[in-house]
Parts: sequence; C-alpha cells; structure tokens
Amino acid sequence: GAEIGQHSYLQKLNFDNVRCVPRADWEAFMCGVSNNRSIRTLELISCNSCWNGGWGNMFQILTPFIEHNTNLSRISVANSWLIPDNEIHTFSSILARGGGS
Repeated sequence: GAEIGQHSYLQKLNFDNVRCVPRADWEAFMCGVSNNRSIRTLELISCNSCWNGGWGNMFQILTPFIEHNTNLSRISVANSWLIPDNEIHTFSSILARGGGS
C-alpha cells in the first residue's frame, strides 16, 4: 500500500471481483492509495465482499485521495450492491465537497 501512495506514474487503479482479503491488509493497502496523487481513474467493480461486514470504512479511508488528488477525473463503482448506506452517504458527502477537483 505505501508504495502505491508514493507512485507518481500510476494513472488507473482497478479492483475487479475482489475476494477474501483480510480487513487489516485491505485497510493498509487503501491507506497507501489514499496518499496517491497520480491516479486519474479508480474503478471498483463487483467488490461486494469489500463492504459485506468487515472491510472497514473504505470511503472514509480514501477521503484524502478523493479530496486532494487533482488528477482524479473518474471514479467507477459498478455491480457493488452491498455497499452499506453509511458508506454511500460518506462517498456522496466527499464528492459534494468538491473532492477530486
């Protein structure tokens, strides 16, 4: 995770069909991602297990990434119908504050 946070050439990060990652590992990885400022596109596709009872507050962890990455131009969340309402609210609030711009 920390290496991704310091990477300055990465432009697209895609999570597709993520399964069986321990919560501590997932949160550590996302903390690294939250420090990245080069990613232009973040895709979360069919990552239902991420939110299915135990991977923490992913959008809360990603707040610095969304708010301070001026290169960020696209976030895609698809086929992820198990995202809890509180995470959707957090994500919506971050975007409403002008995250990524």
